[in-house]
Amino acid sequence: MLAIHGGVVQVHRMMRLPRLGMMWTSVIVGLLLICFGTVSFTAVLGKSATYDEPLHLVGGLVHRYDRDYRINPEDPALFGWWASLPQSRDSLPLDTSSAFFEGATSDSNQQWWFVADALYGHDPAHADQVLDRSRFMFVLVGMGLGALIACWAYQIGGSWAAIAAAALFCFDPNFLAHSALVKNDVMLSLMMCLLGFFLWRFGKSGGWHWLALAAVACGLAFNVKFSAVLFGPMAVLLLIIRAVLPTPWTVGGRALRKGWQRAAVVLVGTVAMMLAAYGLTWWVYGFRYAATADGQATNCTPLITKAISNTLVAGYEEGKLGKLRTEEFQEMVDQRLKNHEYPLPVTVDLWLQKHHVLPEGWLFGFLYTYATTLIRSTYLLGHVALVGTWTYFPLAMLFKTPTATLFALFLVPVAWLVTRWVRRPMGEDEHEDEAPAAAVPVDWWTIAMLAIPPAIYFASALMTNLNLGLRHILPVYPYLFVVLGVCIGTLLERWPTASTIVAGLLVLGLLAETAVAYPNYLAFFNVLSGGTEGGFRLLGDSNLDWGQDLPALAAWRKAHPDGQLYLCYFGMADPRAYGIDFVNLPGGWPLLPAVSQLSADPGTFAISATNLQGIYLGQLADQYRNALRGEKPFKILNGTIYLFTWPPVPPEEGGS
Repeated sequence: MLAIHGGVVQVHRMMRLPRLGMMWTSVIVGLLLICFGTVSFTAVLGKSATYDEPLHLVGGLVHRYDRDYRINPEDPALFGWWASLPQSRDSLPLDTSSAFFEGATSDSNQQWWFVADALYGHDPAHADQVLDRSRFMFVLVGMGLGALIACWAYQIGGSWAAIAAAALFCFDPNFLAHSALVKNDVMLSLMMCLLGFFLWRFGKSGGWHWLALAAVACGLAFNVKFSAVLFGPMAVLLLIIRAVLPTPWTVGGRALRKGWQRAAVVLVGTVAMMLAAYGLTWWVYGFRYAATADGQATNCTPLITKAISNTLVAGYEEGKLGKLRTEEFQEMVDQRLKNHEYPLPVTVDLWLQKHHVLPEGWLFGFLYTYATTLIRSTYLLGHVALVGTWTYFPLAMLFKTPTATLFALFLVPVAWLVTRWVRRPMGEDEHEDEAPAAAVPVDWWTIAMLAIPPAIYFASALMTNLNLGLRHILPVYPYLFVVLGVCIGTLLERWPTASTIVAGLLVLGLLAETAVAYPNYLAFFNVLSGGTEGGFRLLGDSNLDWGQDLPALAAWRKAHPDGQLYLCYFGMADPRAYGIDFVNLPGGWPLLPAVSQLSADPGTFAISATNLQGIYLGQLADQYRNALRGEKPFKILNGTIYLFTWPPVPPEEGGS
């Protein structure tokens, strides 16, 4: 009997995963990150600019080299500055004397003409080379985020927790897609993860340098994306929670035993966040109030009018709004404008502008973002709406999170909780070196730090009407990866046999789903949702088609040059830059005149998925669908561009 028992113990020990030191953990995580960077960057090399990338790239160059912030006001300047780092002043011809540049201060739509001329007006073939240099800078941001996720998981749960968390991030198609774009969603995810990590370390060790780093992360985030205004209140709330927790807290080598001592630390932290946000914002904008280099004032009146109008639209029930005549609605807007009845954020922003509290470029950008995001066309489950719904982001996560990660989100935490009450495997000696040992015990402070920031950010997203894409809640995912990594690491230590099998299956599933999706990660939908082509009926815009597949259309057109190509393209990249000869249809590329009506000449009708869904075209999309007479596309390019025979084949001639 003793021999059998000894054999079980020996088998159990043999099946334990090997102990990895920091060096080997770093090597494995480093290889995962190199794989992530390589896959992400190569996947985007064959893609055209997504809708906003031209604006962000050109805006970043103007911000850095001309110290002018009239282009791309919807984003703070630090983000564009990072995009411009690999570019020289003459990377693109920036004609700041053009009428479009001058007019952008009063009409933001004119910035698009300036951007198109700079990127495609002189050497279109050179545009993607310039864009890809900036894209690489954001791949580095993604790799930095992956390293931070692994570091945090390691400090809580050890080596296997770090490796598991890194793998979940590195093989996630959504981060592979967005990390290689000149966009600020992944950069904001990095900032929010940094803020959480630094605050967690401050709550653990009490080192003042951790609080200083958290304040810097908060201040930098303010200049990456305007939604980072949440980070200040979020940080203060977390400090308050740490102060009221009964666990001991030592700050600067001094134990805080009294309530007033802990309150003082919270006050110091609050002031530090405010000063960092204030000081770094002025630094980013060159300690100059004026938004333009020539001192030309920005015109806020159109934005104030838009904010009032959009607030009214968002506040009315759809049916009630439809009963209002245009004249009545305009009278309501004019009356509120005359009486200065502005939404509170507008009033605050204008007061800050009047007193020059923050740079005009930042304040004008915040006002622009607020006014233009109060309502926005959204597409969910085949329905187009002007206002969002709280179900949008939960469903987007369900549709676009990899299948293996979804299973992990449901199964792993439950299994981890079970280990808190179930006895260890037979024969395991808890006193031996092989017993699990997390780097830092999981306590209430750790739980709060991993739960509250993503909960606040996710809840705020549910209350907005900006339902454009999963990218808007990407900052939530790093926290989920850390939690899953710690849970998986614990399970691998506690139940090595079963956990290794399950973890191996999850990794294989994740790898398979990600490999199949390459290089079309932006249009990724998990297999449970029907994959990329199944995504058409679920979500649109940056979830699926963001204008990224002009090279695929160009390749198809080169192989099939016969007949006209009637194109209704969604995006700001110039199709002509890829050698595409096309007839620009109404609702198509907005910087080229469109034909008044479709010709009867035979050819191919090509339409972007976003336009076919009708997200921004409204009744025009209905007209196109009616003109196609229910015909199915003969080819779908990467799930984003639908090709139809034109004119449609009559049903009696279409065959069976």
